Amino acid sequence: MRLIADGRDQDAELFPNKSSPTVAIHSVWSTDVYMKLDPKITKMAKELYGCIQAGALWYALVRSVIEGMNYTVSETDKCVFMKQVGERVYLLLLYVDDIPAEVDAEEAARLKVKLEELFGVIQFEEGDKLSFLGMDVTIKNSGTTIDMGFYVDQVLEGEEVEVFESPETKNMFIVDSILKVLLEEVRKVFHSKTAKLLYLAKRARPDILTAVTFLCTRVQAATEEDRSKLYRVLGYLKGTREHTLVLHALGENRMMAYV
Repeated sequence: MRLIADGRDQDAELFPNKSSPTVAIHSVWSTDVYMKLDPKITKMAKELYGCIQAGALWYALVRSVIEGMNYTVSETDKCVFMKQVGERVYLLLLYVDDIPAEVDAEEAARLKVKLEELFGVIQFEEGDKLSFLGMDVTIKNSGTTIDMGFYVDQVLEGEEVEVFESPETKNMFIVDSILKVLLEEVRKVFHSKTAKLLYLAKRARPDILTAVTFLCTRVQAATEEDRSKLYRVLGYLKGTREHTLVLHALGENRMMAYV
């Protein structure tokens, strides 16, 4: 199950890593805050999007709501909430205004009603196939599959790259210090592409993580050689677009993951 508190679909964004303005209007200041609007000074009634306290205020609000429904926050990850009813364990994950949940139908309905009472209309998805932050997640008894093929298509859009069978060569970590740094405009593109690849590698494509980790060290002083290494990774992705990450649980304390 997936709930979005303000009803927007974040999956349209390639990098959905910022809170939305509509989330901010639900958060209330814990202290008096004033804003100067010439020639007047105005007391702010609610948190304003863009303020540095926005994330903390939103989290405090959502946490109080979830804890009010008898969930407890994880000691190791403050964005994970758990509730046990008999032998059944419910899990909620908070990501800005997204709340992926592992619950049964009755608990899902209860959550939906409660959140709509507080936040108005919410986007609600339920089933064993969900889209979340660029990931298409399919949950089955045999395992969970994470597919980011659509994201790969977006990263490759407009690029003409040769297909490669591997993301790097034996020379990946060799740096030629004599080469000139890319022009700033080209370097920024290199930086952006590398950041997008890092997002992909850490979620569904660990097979490119080693190469991308190296590219991350080159974003401030990238050369044409580094750019060629970047395009090799892109070429590898072009030829392996259908690869997915599959997770299997193997007993109480074991998990297998493969691409």
